[in-house]
Amino acid sequence: WLDELEATDGDELVLALRDRLAPRTLHKTIRVLNDALNGAVKRKKLKVNPFLDLDLPKVPKYHPVILDTQSVPKFREAVARHPWALVY
Repeated sequence: WLDELEATDGDELVLALRDRLAPRTLHKTIRVLNDALNGAVKRKKLKVNPFLDLDLPKVPKYHPVILDTQSVPKFREAVARHPWALVY
């Protein structure tokens, strides 16, 4: 069944997962699938990887929030009753 895969199958998969997964998770999922298909190419189970050039949604750049020394006590107070307060 591997030799029946086409690029349109990859596009359909991306469209189906786009609403269910965050962009970064979708990229990681497709990367794992691509690695598996590249392995199939390497082992001559496939001639080419049909999912190689899929159009994926952009992954937004991560901008962490850095608290200053004045904000830390306010934050700790705000999360004090949260079940995961010790993690924060």
